[in-house]
Amino acid sequence: MSFQLLIALLASFTTTYAASVQTAALTCPGFTPPTPAAFAVANTLQTMGYVNILGIVSGKSLISSYFPDVTSVYSLPGIDAINTWYCHPNIPMAQTHALTATIREPRVNSSNPEYITRLADPSEFPQAFDRRRVKEPVGFYRDVLSKAADNSITIVAIGFLTNLHDLYYSPGGAQLIKAKVKELVVQGGSCNTTDKSRYVGYNLLHDLPSAEVVTKWPSPVTFFPGYVAQQVHINPALVLNMSTTNPVRYVYQTVNFDFKFTIHDVLATYYAIFGLTDDLFTYGNVNGTGGLQFVPNPGESVAVKQDSVWNYAVSPPAQQRFLMSVEVFLFLHM
Repeated sequence: MSFQLLIALLASFTTTYAASVQTAALTCPGFTPPTPAAFAVANTLQTMGYVNILGIVSGKSLISSYFPDVTSVYSLPGIDAINTWYCHPNIPMAQTHALTATIREPRVNSSNPEYITRLADPSEFPQAFDRRRVKEPVGFYRDVLSKAADNSITIVAIGFLTNLHDLYYSPGGAQLIKAKVKELVVQGGSCNTTDKSRYVGYNLLHDLPSAEVVTKWPSPVTFFPGYVAQQVHINPALVLNMSTTNPVRYVYQTVNFDFKFTIHDVLATYYAIFGLTDDLFTYGNVNGTGGLQFVPNPGESVAVKQDSVWNYAVSPPAQQRFLMSVEVFLFLHM
């Protein structure tokens, strides 16, 4: 369950494990088949009272020609159709205004049927989407952060980090982040200390210049590497038990129930809300030291740092951690 659309899910959530209300933001990139399930889970957790979604940001990539669906006119209406089905219409949204009519990135899941145009069609799936209310991403972030209590925002980045890079480098952005953001959860990054499994991950690789903002991020960062829970996939029975009117079920029926996609984005979101309390994960750097470091791919140009390792010797601006999984079995009613 992966959402590829640079979604920034600005949310406030309470859990049964904490008495105080916390606030979170979740970012994500492109519209591949795993994407809708992440929104199903986020909406379900809102219904259960664990999260109150304040907004969704569909952002951009510096390599927008490679991932044009990030700025597609169909992205936000498709997301809103899911939100509306789960009885959460009118969630505020933000997206860059340089929009395209692209319906698919041909190099990603090109064998799967296209589904986004029907998902975004209000005559097929009811929605409350109004493009006149769509905000600009960095301004939306700044507005939410400026109004938040200090140390109260958790950002869950399950996509490209372009908007967060732009937020950081906006006037006073670093200071605003330091004051307001409690934690940044990043789905991506290899955190091994050897040459094995150094792949930086899909979400970071396709906008490396922006991804390196994590090395400067002034609030705590937790990484969810791609190899964590790699064998955890969408449960077909879960989808088949959904209502036939559920737009998420429609997506998986359309792509012929292709369940080979992993659910890293959902798990990253789940961690951001519940932390380690369910014993699904543990921290790899148990002593809380070190940080992510971008390094060259062996055999490639040293100028292109497209791999990453965990360097226990570096001292990032704020504490960084990375997650490791125990045996993960996720049973969520969507």
